[in-house]
Amino acid sequence: MPFPVKRLAPAAAVLAFAVPATAAHAALTAAGPLDPATKAPAFYTDANGLALALCHPGTANCGPAVPGEDFYNFATSTLTMPNGGTASLTLNVTLAPNVTGDPSAFNRVRIQIDGAPVGSYTITHPYGTDTVDVPSAGARGRTTTDIGCLVAASGPCNFASALAGRFGPFLTPAAGAFAPPAGFIGDFATLTPVIGSPLGTNFFRVEGPGLPAGGVSSNDFALMGKLFAGAVPAFASSGDVAFADQLVNTKSAIKTVTVTSSGIPGAGSNLTISGVTVTGANAGDYAIAANTCAGKTLPSGATCTVDVTLTPGATGTRSAALTFADNTAAATHAVALTGKGISPAPAPAPAPAPAPAPAPAPAPAPAVAPIVTAPQLRLDALTLGGRMTLRSARRGGLRLVVFAPSDARVVKARLLRKGRVIARTIRAVPGDGVLTIVLPNSAKTRHRLTRGTYTVQVTPGARPGRYGATTSRTVRIR
Repeated sequence: MPFPVKRLAPAAAVLAFAVPATAAHAALTAAGPLDPATKAPAFYTDANGLALALCHPGTANCGPAVPGEDFYNFATSTLTMPNGGTASLTLNVTLAPNVTGDPSAFNRVRIQIDGAPVGSYTITHPYGTDTVDVPSAGARGRTTTDIGCLVAASGPCNFASALAGRFGPFLTPAAGAFAPPAGFIGDFATLTPVIGSPLGTNFFRVEGPGLPAGGVSSNDFALMGKLFAGAVPAFASSGDVAFADQLVNTKSAIKTVTVTSSGIPGAGSNLTISGVTVTGANAGDYAIAANTCAGKTLPSGATCTVDVTLTPGATGTRSAALTFADNTAAATHAVALTGKGISPAPAPAPAPAPAPAPAPAPAPAPAVAPIVTAPQLRLDALTLGGRMTLRSARRGGLRLVVFAPSDARVVKARLLRKGRVIARTIRAVPGDGVLTIVLPNSAKTRHRLTRGTYTVQVTPGARPGRYGATTSRTVRIR
């Protein structure tokens, strides 16, 4: 995987990472607790006590985006050799989904030679010596050592298995060589001399056909690594709340908001909620019916709930928010509350007095006319996949393509888990009758999806509150 790099100019400011001169050839020593957001270790720690969290490619100092992969650490060095070939060294601790969608971590050491003469090459690097054979002139030679949970496996990963890899302790900039950005060991663009090799071989050297005696070598590496900042409180909720249309001045059924303490387990991650209030344009229309959150301190994984009702004071859309004051860096979190007040239907006009009945006349028994009812609106078609991975569901939600009948003006879509509605939306039908709907439509709600069986229900209607037949589909998230 190529990454752009730049050579380092001398720097006055330095950030040194000391390695004991007598360090044993220990690799990595600990996998951190699982982060609820990724279901993977919050960090990996090496023998020098350096703890690195996930560095997401595509974000600052973490290199270009790599679809489906994240890295706890990445170090690479490249040589252009006088025999016409190139050699590259890749050292990383990678997180990627396996064949069943479960997160997997592995420790990799890879050496690759391209475009070089045929023969056997000896490579010395910070974690040992390897041999790479080039089978024919110009052909690729490669050796890879992956230790941990491989992506070809299935099921949950034993994340501690990556500790046994060859790669470790982590390489860091040599003293006086490079001042990395705050919170990182490198920017994955600047080439720098390094320390950290348990063997004292803080370089990349290749010896073999067409190369001078002693081979060619480089002590320049591009480094990626984000320092673990410690466990902090994190807030997650069951998502925004949408009430059904409600008659003005009447109370709705209760809606429940569930709050989860979603920080990385450990000291400092307890979520404390100091208060819960209703705020916003129509706050007076909403009321808190029950509250187990205010004044509560929640360890990671614990939950609390708030029950809310809507009593619209006027017709039309009624908007507010349930606002939580907490001890996170953001200090407050808001859950949107929406609903609509509607007027009762007008009373029917009184029937006119009947005219005097004419004298009965003998007549044959009248034929009984069949009872005719207006047909219910039904979808013309509904398409969506029957299975998807949890990673895909959390990133993009469940995508429905709805083909509404010509008389439909609105479409109501709901996502249920074990009979409980976890997401819903009401959409106007466009002129062509085709809608694309994503459930859940909130990134926060998608993030709380778990593996299992879900039911999608889609109902067309002539208007809100007047709906036809419901079409249901079952989706398996694995």
